[in-house]
Amino acid sequence: MSHTNYLPVNPAVASTKLVKLFKVVLVVLMALSATVLAQNSKLTASDADADDNFGYSLAISGRTVLVGAWQNDSLRANSGAAYVFELAADNTWQSTVKLTPDNADFAGDEFGKAVDIDGDYLVVGAQFDDTVDNDRGAVYIFARTNDAERPWQQVAKLTANDSAFRDFFGRTVAISGNYIVVGAPEDDDMGNQSGSAYVFELNTTNSTWQQVAKLTAADGDANDNFGTSVAIDADTVVVGADEHNHNDINNNGAAYVFERDPGTGSWSQTAKLTALDGDAQDEFGTSLALQDNRLLVGTPFDDDPDNAGGSVYVFDRSEGTPSWTQTTKLTATDAHLGNQFGYAVAFTGNTALIGAPEEDTNGNASGAVYVFQQDLSSGAWSQVDKIIANDSAAFDTFGYAVAMSDGVALIGSPEDDDQGEDESGSAYLLSLDVMQ
Repeated sequence: MSHTNYLPVNPAVASTKLVKLFKVVLVVLMALSATVLAQNSKLTASDADADDNFGYSLAISGRTVLVGAWQNDSLRANSGAAYVFELAADNTWQSTVKLTPDNADFAGDEFGKAVDIDGDYLVVGAQFDDTVDNDRGAVYIFARTNDAERPWQQVAKLTANDSAFRDFFGRTVAISGNYIVVGAPEDDDMGNQSGSAYVFELNTTNSTWQQVAKLTAADGDANDNFGTSVAIDADTVVVGADEHNHNDINNNGAAYVFERDPGTGSWSQTAKLTALDGDAQDEFGTSLALQDNRLLVGTPFDDDPDNAGGSVYVFDRSEGTPSWTQTTKLTATDAHLGNQFGYAVAFTGNTALIGAPEEDTNGNASGAVYVFQQDLSSGAWSQVDKIIANDSAAFDTFGYAVAMSDGVALIGSPEDDDQGEDESGSAYLLSLDVMQ
């Protein structure tokens, strides 16, 4: 199995300047399919500083990229920031705005710990925001405008109606259409740090966002971490609980599916998903990716003898039913204990990106991302490439976060030192030939 090294854009070019689009094309021949990859650019913050962790969280939708830097100190220590990049008419990615929290009175909001995009809305989590009270958490919503000076404007700030100290509301976020789901993995409703998730809906009449549901697991228990990951697509929400003890097996993890009744608008749990071969400390549910009737669940600490270093489970739902079936389990061809394959997942159609931020090809924890594709005839999944940044070094954690949109892959490397500062962070954009 081959892997691809990607040459970086000159790190001396600041991310606020236009970066020349170039192509380095590699065709990887496989028995059933082929994929073509090409690097577009490498993004960094123009005001990067040590320990910003730019690339810790990220999202992409069409021509817009959002990158979180939760340890940025531009307001106060660890107040956080999120950077927006847009694809310009000349096919270059340009930094357009830096978003920061509106509450600069206290340090440590961690704005940018989680981010997501859908269309003209950006969502940014700040798990220790103090708007309600100390460290209660909040989620910011920004909308696209026609104002060149202020292309994105804050239009809402969400808090839980039962917020409590360090529930970690805003640790994870996801948006789809008029719905946002927010994870609070250390909420205590079902026991200490059992976790919860909140659903907010946009009232299109007055353009306000309102909390419409609070989700908890039917069998929730202390220390489950329900809400450690969240995903939403249309009327389906999935919530990961990576430290749930399914069948009394310690920390093997679970993912819970909730669906909205179109008639009543209520959300209810319709499925609990676990790995068929789950074992202790696997942490199934650490990451999620949901689209239509398919779900990918990351299990980065799976350590079966023939699968050292993590795995990803693929579930498919029968059309029009709440029934999900585990259809395959993905592992790296060069699996190695501790790689954390599955720490981040994303997919579009039949092409999946899987992050392994502790992979060691270019040094300890330099990181890698694996590309899998499903053959449309047989339905079988196979690894078609392994992506490694050519300028990566030890502890860059390339692949800590991944996202995909319209054939473009976005990969975070939050501990990259390109700006001359330790762990300032970066993100890579790659063109990807996606199989639909």
